Amino acid sequence: MTPKEKAIELIDRYDKVDGTSYECEYISKLMAKDCALITIDEILNMLDGLLMTPKESIAYKYYLEVKQEIENI
Repeated sequence: MTPKEKAIELIDRYDKVDGTSYECEYISKLMAKDCALITIDEILNMLDGLLMTPKESIAYKYYLEVKQEIENI
């Protein structure tokens, strides 16, 4: 899965979490985007704690790209 596809998947999953219908779809997407960014930050922090050289790891680079894609959406 490309970083862009992962970004879209995360945002879509959070957009449907509570099952309520927001009056403004834009607000719902912003909240989903914020949740997805929090998730990615947690993953990056976890990788930073587990890996000796996290910034060189494939996983770390992948999730950095996912974060950039989320921010661009």
